Amino acid sequence: MNRVLKNARIPAALAEGLSGRDLGNGLIELDLPIAGGKIAPASLGAPQDLGGKIVLPCFVDAHVHLDKTYTAQRAGVSRTGLDEAVGLAMQDAPNRTAADLDTRMERAAEAAYRAGTVALRSHIDSMQAPNDNPGWQALVRLQQRWAGRLTIEPVALMRIERAIEDSFADRCAQIAATGGLAGGYISGQGCDPAMIDRFFEQAAGAGLGVDFHVDETADASARGIESVLDAMTRTGFAGRVTLSHCCKLSAQSPSVAQPIVERMAALGVHVISLPLSNAFLMGRAPGQMSPLRGMTRVQELAAAGVPVSFASDNVQDPFYAYGAYDMFEVMRAGLLIAQLEGDAGHWLQAITRTPASAMGLQAGVIGYGRPADLIIFDAYDWADLFSRAHENRTVLRAGAPLPQRTGQ
Repeated sequence: MNRVLKNARIPAALAEGLSGRDLGNGLIELDLPIAGGKIAPASLGAPQDLGGKIVLPCFVDAHVHLDKTYTAQRAGVSRTGLDEAVGLAMQDAPNRTAADLDTRMERAAEAAYRAGTVALRSHIDSMQAPNDNPGWQALVRLQQRWAGRLTIEPVALMRIERAIEDSFADRCAQIAATGGLAGGYISGQGCDPAMIDRFFEQAAGAGLGVDFHVDETADASARGIESVLDAMTRTGFAGRVTLSHCCKLSAQSPSVAQPIVERMAALGVHVISLPLSNAFLMGRAPGQMSPLRGMTRVQELAAAGVPVSFASDNVQDPFYAYGAYDMFEVMRAGLLIAQLEGDAGHWLQAITRTPASAMGLQAGVIGYGRPADLIIFDAYDWADLFSRAHENRTVLRAGAPLPQRTGQ
């Protein structure tokens, strides 16, 4: 659909090769011509005057759990924290039939797409290798159904002990065949150096990136992050490394956390913070209100040069009772919990450009030749934007508007 979006306001941090009237608050105002489904230098399409409304590139959600999603009603929701959530999820695992997985994953993809997301990275419980894993096979079917509309990247969520099994190399080859990543959970106690070294070595041999759940705890003495960094140093692993959660950093004093942050920057890891689920689970106990909210030190990480993204994580499952695959909701929570409102325009990269880069995608920015995958908000400045949920946002894919959401 050819058109010209006149008087659009876009974040300067997300404008690639574009110039406009600098509004002095991280926003620029300009006309956005759309031709052939892409942002173009010029267009013969009809003008649409936005009158200064804010336009964002579509979102990238780089940490979700599609195999668990929408199971809260049948599985229950944790009242005491992470360990209970894991137990509830494992008790529900036998209910994950092919039909059940297809239905819930399809609902999730539709919700994300309608909210303005163009890419998802989903962790899949991987007690079995991909070829024998119902969750993994359901995700492959989802990839096929949504090809051309939604990029979906799988991560095999495994026990680190798998790395010493004779079959692990074949498992890694199966992961690579579907464009996935190797992943695992690193507890606060860290893990056996020989095991994590072999994990990295086998992942490297298959050409895999890795994405670890690490230090999802408010225990300041946890050492999961350090165990990963030590293994990266020992093995010289050169692939992409993503560390999700990293909550323990927020429980540590700045003098203890900062050297770890600087090591993370030096080794080039990417951090994904999960504002909603971490705020829900950390320090949780019946009848008590914990002051701990579990978000990692995103400001310090970014200042040190660590790429930081926000993501949905769990949606309506034992780990988080709510959620709707709406990255704008995640962004609003991140701004509030991490006190980022002073630089909202910069931090919008955490749900667009930065996770796109982590996934190796050309997405999350607005520039000539880029797909016109955009979201128009009925808002004119940052306070106006982040003060409301904007259920009435207009999502454009290749320049054409999607029907407005009716709720999930």
